[in-house]
Amino acid sequence: VAYLVKTEGASAGVMISASHNPALDNGIKFFGGDGFKLDDEKEAEIEALLDAAEDTLPRPSAKGLGTLVDYPEGLRKYEGYLVSTGTPLEGMKVALDTANGAASTSARQIFADLGAQITVIGETPDGLNINLNVGSTHPEALQEVVKESQSAIGLAFDGDSDRLIAVDENGDIVDGDKIMYIIGKYLSEKGQLAQNTIVTTVMSNLGFHKA
Repeated sequence: VAYLVKTEGASAGVMISASHNPALDNGIKFFGGDGFKLDDEKEAEIEALLDAAEDTLPRPSAKGLGTLVDYPEGLRKYEGYLVSTGTPLEGMKVALDTANGAASTSARQIFADLGAQITVIGETPDGLNINLNVGSTHPEALQEVVKESQSAIGLAFDGDSDRLIAVDENGDIVDGDKIMYIIGKYLSEKGQLAQNTIVTTVMSNLGFHKA
């Protein structure tokens, strides 16, 4: 959604998502016309309008109403963009867990286009099984699949596919701190790490900072 907002010149974007939470939960993510999520101040302003005792929000007139159309071409454009920025994986065995979520629609195609040999689980969403014993919060099944398929790597996405956890060739977890370190070190050695700096959250542990 963020990519298409920017490239299609949209005024805003909206994603219905509960991230890594179960199907009973739901939420909304808003994106500005620049393709970035709204900042905390703007989100607080929207929430205040929704929580107001009196509904004074304006309503569009009949002439101001838009139309709703399916746009499958948008997903194809995004897939093409990801492939164009990726590294060829010709012959590499890759196991994927798409959490019965957003990645179920495109991960297989993207990795196939990059040349990988793919094994996929969590690829049959039914509206109720998103994140259910699969995905980044339940990587156990992927660990077994990686070992059984003798894959070089496993990637488990969360429900809306904006984060993942990795599994190495031995079936061991490679968590977020390790992923950031590996990518940061690689980019630093190539002189491509902006200001030679990695930005982390408070969730990162001391070992990462020492490394």
